[in-house]
Amino acid sequence: MQQEQKLTKQEQLLLSNLSVLPAEYLPYELLEPLLKHIAELENTVQSLFEKGWLDYEENEAETQIKVNPVIQ
Repeated sequence: MQQEQKLTKQEQLLLSNLSVLPAEYLPYELLEPLLKHIAELENTVQSLFEKGWLDYEENEAETQIKVNPVIQ
């Protein structure tokens, strides 16, 4: 059985902000200005990805983030 992972306040804040957006890949550059109030945004995104709450795609042109539909 997997141990429950607690979310930090910053992770909770980011997920609550992303939960109102469409469940599709959105460019990080579009989200960054909307989420500037979240401390250490890049680290928080990476942490949530590692915990399975976010998905992201990287290509040469841009990075895109998608929230797990479970939180919506």
